[in-house]
Amino acid sequence: MGFKLKIKENKLEQKVKYTPGKRHISKIYWYILILLILSPFVYLGSKIFVDTFIEIGTGHVTFDNKIVRAPNDSYVEEIFIKEHETVKINQPIAQLFNQNIDNDLKYHNNELVILKDRKKKLLKNPQLLYLASMKQKAEDHLKKTKKYLDTMEGLRRKGLGKIQEVQQGQRDFDEASQQVHEIERRIEAKHLERKLLLETDIDRNIRRNDNEIKKLNISKGHLKITAPESGVVDTIYANEGEFLRKGQSIAHIVTKKNMKIIVFLKASHFSEKIKKGQNVTIVLPDNRKIKGKVLANPILAKIEPNTSNLVRDGKNKILVTIVPNQDFPVEYKIFHLPVKVYF
Repeated sequence: MGFKLKIKENKLEQKVKYTPGKRHISKIYWYILILLILSPFVYLGSKIFVDTFIEIGTGHVTFDNKIVRAPNDSYVEEIFIKEHETVKINQPIAQLFNQNIDNDLKYHNNELVILKDRKKKLLKNPQLLYLASMKQKAEDHLKKTKKYLDTMEGLRRKGLGKIQEVQQGQRDFDEASQQVHEIERRIEAKHLERKLLLETDIDRNIRRNDNEIKKLNISKGHLKITAPESGVVDTIYANEGEFLRKGQSIAHIVTKKNMKIIVFLKASHFSEKIKKGQNVTIVLPDNRKIKGKVLANPILAKIEPNTSNLVRDGKNKILVTIVPNQDFPVEYKIFHLPVKVYF
């Protein structure tokens, strides 16, 4: 019996033993689980730390850019360019069409033809032609009366003529002279009347229509839209056949002039040390670092552009303009390329 009890006690004293490998794996599982639980808190804490103590902003590369707008209400007849296409200064971008301009041009051109025809007829006034013919006849008659008077006076001096004949010749000459003067007065009055009519009615309206035609042709010339600067077409806002209001955008052209980096900071990061001339570090997408400086004192920007409604937090931003202090890599001179800036 004692032997049997001793064996039983040995069995009870035996303990379960685990292999070292199983214990190691269970610890890794626990570490991973703890890490997963703590990771949101670590991320939140690091973000709070960065937002509170480190002044860092996200920005983008930008250049001088031009928004091409419609000069007046018009339809898009044709678009000559495509997005991301390189254009040169004065290169045609679009052809617009305005029916009102064409109608007004047609009206004023017709008015001009009518006025010039009236002027031509007025210059060939039949009354003036008739008076000119009468004047010619009166002058011929005056010459004859003058010749007759001279002849009679010559004969009287020789004692061959009568005084009555000389007096009659003088009366005929005076009447002929008065007739010529009367016709000349009537011709002058007609010329003055015609001049006033030309000045007040015809020539003035001709000048007015000429000026309107010039203005309309200038406006029509503006409907051929050309590139104001050489650059790359970033966005085309208009489509062929679309009606555009005056000032409505047609295209956005980005030049390669005056490269800058626009940075938007939270208002909480605004401090006196972020000011014009401050040195900063620009971090490119490949983590390459470029030295730069603040171009101008920060300004308030109510809305950060190029962000969706989901990303916008509704809070005011501080806009800071940065320029590189050293050569910027050509491959990163891309409009709206995102970069980071450490202040």
